[in-house]
Amino acid sequence: MNFDISKFRKGITKEIPGMRIVNQKLRWVSIGNYALNWYVSGDFQRGFPLGQISMFAGQSGSGKSFMAASVIQQVMNEGGLVYIIDTENAMNFEWLEKTGVDTDSEFIIRDELNLVDDCIQHAIKFVDQYIESVKDTKEEDRIPLLVVIDSLGMLSSRTELDQALKGDLKGDMGRKPKALKAMVNVFMSKIRGYPISLLMTNHIYDNQDLFAHDPKISGGHGIEFASGLILLMQKLKLKEDEDGNKISDVVGIRSKVSVHKGRFNPLGVMKTLEMRIRFDGGLDPYSGLLELFEHLGVVEKDGNRLKYIDVEGVEHKYFRKQFTHEIFDKMMLEYPLLQKKNKTEISSVIENDKEDEGDE
Repeated sequence: MNFDISKFRKGITKEIPGMRIVNQKLRWVSIGNYALNWYVSGDFQRGFPLGQISMFAGQSGSGKSFMAASVIQQVMNEGGLVYIIDTENAMNFEWLEKTGVDTDSEFIIRDELNLVDDCIQHAIKFVDQYIESVKDTKEEDRIPLLVVIDSLGMLSSRTELDQALKGDLKGDMGRKPKALKAMVNVFMSKIRGYPISLLMTNHIYDNQDLFAHDPKISGGHGIEFASGLILLMQKLKLKEDEDGNKISDVVGIRSKVSVHKGRFNPLGVMKTLEMRIRFDGGLDPYSGLLELFEHLGVVEKDGNRLKYIDVEGVEHKYFRKQFTHEIFDKMMLEYPLLQKKNKTEISSVIENDKEDEGDE
């Protein structure tokens, strides 16, 4: 008996009202850093998944907003629309311009809110208007929409605000986490089948559990469970010029980034990656790349230099500061070929071993 899957799929959608069979493949943009892209997805060019909920969480001043600004620019480079909800007046257009974001574009819209209920209503209405505008277009022709909330930690509930004005500082007894959980649930129900992403920045605090080492993320477990990607960021000072020479002035942030949650490269490759973020230019796309290649075994120590053998078998030796962007570009292009070559060589060795065992 032949099973007609086409007829079955057609019939099941009629029998179950509201059912949608979504076949859309996940779309990606770069986070703005090659090493972090690879750490998240296993690809140097893609690190931020569209159609998902993501969160950058960290200490104050750890570079969360800089990282979000990098994603904003990447989405706009893809012709996407960006809606920013700024809760702490940090992501203003003057600051965004310094990070490289094109604030003159009509495809970036900024809103200032501080109440969680207002944030939810504005974000959902914006998404609804976008869906209404693109629903009759083909999936591949729909421009990406990125909704950014910077940050969740500065949002207050109306109850919390009213009590504070009366001098009562006991808090809202869990109203905010419940509201945020409701928001992400609504988002998840709406964004299926559309290239809509919600990116939230958030604060972390020390975990009081003696048996848990990861920091706690504010806002309750609901937003943490709903997020497909969570990056944790720790703050260090950057005292280097553009050539990597030590200087006395603090010119940026060295942010230690780890993938707290990732659905696309679950094994990970390193515990942390160190990103360089300059105050006057934002995220350095090449930072962390040399350390990643060391971890992957692409480069190895050879005395006081590092050795790299390219896909043609030619040996190259450089001091750390001699690795230029051009060299890194070449290494990224060759890495998939090196992997393929290594797999072929390993397979050849295994086959030879089997033949030797057969001869014995």
